[in-house]
Amino acid sequence: MIGCHFQDRPRRGSLCLREYHTWILGGELGTEPELRMCDAKIEKNCGHRAWDHKTSLEVVSGRSSFVGRCVRCRKRHSTLFDFKRCLISHEIQNAFEKNGGWNVEGSREHLSHETMPLALRALGWREVRRRVLARDGSHCQECNKPLADIPSWFTEVHHIVPRERGGSDHPSNLKTLCVVCHRAHTNELLAQLWLEAIVDASIIEARRKQLDLDHFVIRE
Repeated sequence: MIGCHFQDRPRRGSLCLREYHTWILGGELGTEPELRMCDAKIEKNCGHRAWDHKTSLEVVSGRSSFVGRCVRCRKRHSTLFDFKRCLISHEIQNAFEKNGGWNVEGSREHLSHETMPLALRALGWREVRRRVLARDGSHCQECNKPLADIPSWFTEVHHIVPRERGGSDHPSNLKTLCVVCHRAHTNELLAQLWLEAIVDASIIEARRKQLDLDHFVIRE
């Protein structure tokens, strides 16, 4: 990578701080900017890529004032990525401590990592998954099959309310299943989605035919 003064870690795939820089200069007013990743492909086509020593110092200074006051661990982080990772970890810990068990009806209460760039989202999911398996004692919550001593691919962390239905990565929406029990839920969801797609297609087709009739109707 060529490098840019807006990169969280210059010349490496990292978060883009351009919008954060503007937000911090503006006194952190309004909604916190949405995080975006920057990699070699994005950098190549980015119209904001530049390297100016003065701007670089401003970005570093603004980032330092922001990441240097972590209310979770009381430590100073070197990058915004590390700062966000720390917040994600503590948020997940608090979610498990507050209501760590799974709910039969699931949950649509989302955690912050679910709306972050892929790298942070993956970190959050790995920690949630690890904690769910530990909470459930590595046993399938439906057939009670022990899963600790078998290959990891046989173990699934199931979303009770599917993500396709607005379900979240909150602990109350997750439970440990073996691959057989999880496949049954997956097949049921796929069947529902397939039926909905057929119904939607039928509605669209009926509407299209009606529009065709309306178009060719002879008006007196």
